[in-house]
Amino acid sequence: MAIVYKVIDSNEKFERMLFFYLFGIFYLGVVAYSVGRNGYGRVEGIGMVDGFNANDTAAVMTTAIPILIFYFIKGRRWQRGLSLFALAFVLNGLILINSRGAFLAIIVSTLYLLIAAILSGQIQVKERRQLSFGLVLGSVLFLYLADQTFWNRMITLRTISDQATQGEEVGRIYYWLKTFELLRAYPFGTGACGYQYLSPTFLPQYMLTQGLDGVTHQRAVHSTYFQVLAEYGYLGFALFIGLIASNFRSLRRMRLYFADTDNGWLYCQALSLEAAFISFLTASIFIDRFYSVILYWLILLNAIFYNIYYRSKPPT
Repeated sequence: MAIVYKVIDSNEKFERMLFFYLFGIFYLGVVAYSVGRNGYGRVEGIGMVDGFNANDTAAVMTTAIPILIFYFIKGRRWQRGLSLFALAFVLNGLILINSRGAFLAIIVSTLYLLIAAILSGQIQVKERRQLSFGLVLGSVLFLYLADQTFWNRMITLRTISDQATQGEEVGRIYYWLKTFELLRAYPFGTGACGYQYLSPTFLPQYMLTQGLDGVTHQRAVHSTYFQVLAEYGYLGFALFIGLIASNFRSLRRMRLYFADTDNGWLYCQALSLEAAFISFLTASIFIDRFYSVILYWLILLNAIFYNIYYRSKPPT
């Protein structure tokens, strides 16, 4: 990551890097379309080298949507066309995967991007018309692609409670709260994967599934934030939140500078990177992704953007 940070040192290199990032997620959408759903109504086993779980794959795919929307609004004609084409496959892939956390992440990040962009005044009248057209077209496309299997799963979002006896998906809050019981014995954290390995000692046997070693039965905490809390304690959790907060602080500082210099392109691009980060952080509420590569690549994208467009700005 340090090498990438030093090598990607110009606008052209950053745009190419972002293109291949989006192309990789577009390819996941193509693969999801070609593989199709399994007997459980989901697409499994098509993800990245560090996460073949459907929810893990969907969390990564959601990060492309704000950036694609940015290129559709601000890009050249060919960029708008490619963005719309890629967006169709990404949305279709997410619908096929059927991840509720990813669906929530799309709503949160897209609303944030659109509201912040409109209120900023950095979108011209012509671009607002394009945005309105894109929203209508995207909504029609989404409703066309979404089938009954997708909606049946999304409806279950409202059933999440802390009643662990209702099954895995309904019991995630129960697993989260058990973290504090674990912290009483390990206030500085259990270390990597400690929640899984110790779960048989504080969770009922019927809640456990096949563990990391393929032999014992264990249970994950199903949340990146509670994963960090369990494995690194209160101090580690504070450092993790500080890492996230520092990224948003840097992005906000850049947006204010671009607004002052009336650079609508860079303002909206910084906003799209921020929304992409928000998307992944929202999806991470429901999955263990602290060790995933994508989390640190998103931070890396922010750092490169900061280095190229803000750190080297002329003194005022």
